[in-house]
Amino acid sequence: MRIFGKKGSIEILSILLDKGKLYQDELGDFVGMKGGQLVDRVKELREQGLIDWEIEDKFGGKKWIFLTPEGKEIAKHLIEIEKIMEKMEKKREG
Repeated sequence: MRIFGKKGSIEILSILLDKGKLYQDELGDFVGMKGGQLVDRVKELREQGLIDWEIEDKFGGKKWIFLTPEGKEIAKHLIEIEKIMEKMEKKREG
């Protein structure tokens, strides 16, 4: 899964784990991505089965983006890995 090395992938999963579901534009604001780059990343994560979306017709086709059960599991593990890596970095610095 090369998706995790791409800008915004881990951030998207982490934010969705925290927030539940967001409109695509809101998600872009949280991760600092817009336009094609955000759309590509969301599509790639969906193709991997980590996120999904539903289109809300009453608001002009806005997309709600959310984690799949597998995406939640992976996001939890990635956050734990980041915490361990931060602890290791602090030990090296101190």
